[in-house]
Amino acid sequence: MWESIDNSQQSKHNLSWLAEGMKFNTLTWVTDGSYDRKRAADLCGVGWVIFCNKTGTRLTGTFWERSPAASSYRAEMLGLCCLHLLARGLSEFHQIKGWKATLCCDNKSALEQSAYTRRRIRPSAKCADIQRSLKATKHTFTGQFSYLHVYGHMDKYLLWHQLSLIQQLNCICDTLAKQAVNLAMTQGYHDRSTQLLPKEDVAVIIWGNKITDDISSPIRFHASKEVARQYLGNRKKNPWTTEKFDEVDWEHLDLAMKTKPDMYKIWRSKQNSGFCGTRVQVGRYSGIPGQDERCPNCGRRETSAHLLLCPSADRTQLLIDNVDELGKWLEKDSSTDQELAYWIPKYILMRGDKPFDEMGAMTPRMKSLAQSQDKIGYRNFMEGYISVHFYEIQNFHLAMSGSFLNGADWAKQFISKNPPHHPLPMDIPQLLPPRQ
Repeated sequence: MWESIDNSQQSKHNLSWLAEGMKFNTLTWVTDGSYDRKRAADLCGVGWVIFCNKTGTRLTGTFWERSPAASSYRAEMLGLCCLHLLARGLSEFHQIKGWKATLCCDNKSALEQSAYTRRRIRPSAKCADIQRSLKATKHTFTGQFSYLHVYGHMDKYLLWHQLSLIQQLNCICDTLAKQAVNLAMTQGYHDRSTQLLPKEDVAVIIWGNKITDDISSPIRFHASKEVARQYLGNRKKNPWTTEKFDEVDWEHLDLAMKTKPDMYKIWRSKQNSGFCGTRVQVGRYSGIPGQDERCPNCGRRETSAHLLLCPSADRTQLLIDNVDELGKWLEKDSSTDQELAYWIPKYILMRGDKPFDEMGAMTPRMKSLAQSQDKIGYRNFMEGYISVHFYEIQNFHLAMSGSFLNGADWAKQFISKNPPHHPLPMDIPQLLPPRQ
């Protein structure tokens, strides 16, 4: 929080004017946050200003945080947390008691949360780590803040000289916060290791990401992911390698499944495990000797894998129609990278007879995606197991486009639309003639 502090009017090591301002209640503390979910969904920036109404002196600072829980609300909460910590440090160092100051923010909800003095923070509370920091800080205050909400971005409607002092300071904070986000992206913010808040003694960190809200959901996801790794890697038929498992975009698959009804999840589990209602499985649990296991459309043995291979003319036409619909969605509003929109329908219609990597001339990034998807396999692709490269390509494409979507939004929608057919064995069409 304290790496980028600017005090152009005085030495940053001489903060005696801040101490005087706290004693005589002449300071105005303002903060604002910035968040760009299209370009960097896991990054938020903060800008803050402390202004002395008597002398006109000011102190500014910026910082940023990388977090899966990044949002505009968290950015505002981080700014309020920062100023509370700074006020506590100044009052303790200069031994100031009974101080008063005005703290301003344009996010009313975040300002109200910081104004409360709680005895306990719910583990599932949003930004629970920041709320715990505020709780601990305020209990040791020797003075108090007066919390004032200010309407943000008023410079869009009024000239600069028409703005009040607090509105002008808020505009400055907004500019500083945006600068923090841009600086983090240019410096490669993913290289920074996980950091804790000041005075934060304990935190739960999973694979380098600090859990800031309810810990139950991420722990369940990562624990389930490891169980899936062991199950798929140890099964007798077609075991998964570690490399293959790591190529799958499990995070966005989980996000896509969260919005699905339970019956859809049950069907998908049955299809993936091979226990969906095909003739082979019906024959097993019906107990009827000599149960017909042939596909009613083509006469071949109907297993869950056959549902992706059946050459029935009707199923073939239905697949073609559904792939056409998927192609229209991919090309809608230019929300999909042109190379992805070109190759995805062709890969589906090829039905796994030819590796993705060998389908034609591709750019290096598309080549990497194709090689990754080939490790996962065509059938797994049709069941929603897409490569992590889809998100990487789409996130960059959407960041440069005018779409309101980001890479995560697109990946969740694409997984939901794939496979592009009705989730019932009798209605799943395929294209190519039977294998010899």
